[in-house]
Amino acid sequence: MLPHTEFFQLSETAMHRASVPSSRAAYPSYTGMFSDPGYGDISVNLFGDGLHISYYQHSWPLRLSADTFYFCMRAFGTDFKVPVVFNETNGVIDSLSIPFQPQMPIRFIKR
Repeated sequence: MLPHTEFFQLSETAMHRASVPSSRAAYPSYTGMFSDPGYGDISVNLFGDGLHISYYQHSWPLRLSADTFYFCMRAFGTDFKVPVVFNETNGVIDSLSIPFQPQMPIRFIKR
């Protein structure tokens, strides 16, 4: 398996980035179904003692690197670290952003 490439780039947006939880006890607030009209649904679930992200028939564990969640995805013979940024309003997780398109993260709204 090839080494992971650098993180996809996430441009700064007006959304308020949620802080990474200091303990696993906060993980349930990060779970749920998130939707985008063009890309469809992504779910974040508790699995074992961590979070998993699922997109259609694919599922990946969410990992932490410093202050960023990410999942590893293999494409074109390369492993990519894909960041997942949770956004909050008034302390409540209300969306997540993933850079499926360079320099333009896709925002999935929590249902």
